[in-house]
Amino acid sequence: FHVSYAFALNLYYVYYYIMNIYQKFKRFKFTIDKLDFNLIKNCLVKPYIFTNHDDCLGIDLETNKSIQNALYCNFLSIKMQQRFENACCHKSSLIKAFGKSLLKRDDLVILDATSGFGNDSIELAAKAKKVIMLEKSKIVYALLQDGLERLKSALEQELESNEKIIKDTLQVEMLSLNLDFQAYARSSQKDINNIDIIYLDPMYPKDDKKTALNKKYMQYLQDLTFNSAKDSELLDLALSIAKHRIILKRPLHAEILYPKKLCYQVKSKLVRYDVYLPS
Repeated sequence: FHVSYAFALNLYYVYYYIMNIYQKFKRFKFTIDKLDFNLIKNCLVKPYIFTNHDDCLGIDLETNKSIQNALYCNFLSIKMQQRFENACCHKSSLIKAFGKSLLKRDDLVILDATSGFGNDSIELAAKAKKVIMLEKSKIVYALLQDGLERLKSALEQELESNEKIIKDTLQVEMLSLNLDFQAYARSSQKDINNIDIIYLDPMYPKDDKKTALNKKYMQYLQDLTFNSAKDSELLDLALSIAKHRIILKRPLHAEILYPKKLCYQVKSKLVRYDVYLPS
């Protein structure tokens, strides 16, 4: 009996292990197929390469020896969970920028017009019915989409870890599009006339005083993306589309783009959020 029980238990572990690998392969293959991996691979030039660490599609410098230094989008991390929980409790400076009237609502449609790796989108999801993320770089969009697929997969598998962020975030519709803001505005997207809040986080100029981690993150992002539109052009476009608020993220001591149109500001230690009302 003991031998049969041990054999059955080992067989179960083998089956579970194989199915786990299969599910990872299925999800990863789905992401690659959906994103046309050959196309995005051709967009990635040296010294960057794609990596696959712990089932995460990432990018890294070709010269890095440790795969753990790769940069990828991970909505399941403890840091992301903390950001989401702070946003739910209105402790986030970004969420405070919504204003008291909008903080009472839970049916907002929010456009993150410069989403990058979606780090701020996870906070926006705390107060939204739908978050639309725009990213024009094919490489960054590939990583963003991979992160969203892993978040969706985690909910389907009913993982116990990070339970709150998974369940609460996936109640929100999170849509990512490989478009820049101008192209989205010209398109016939069904939500174009229903955007309550537009969030803008244009690329900062390089700053040598940033920490090593931020240096790596910003270096990769600046190398992989380019901003053809000026910040003022993005703001002008947002002012013509948003129904209630435009939130512009700026370095703490940067100049105010339109002082006369500025409604109010919310400041943190490193950045500030300039809030404008639509035209």
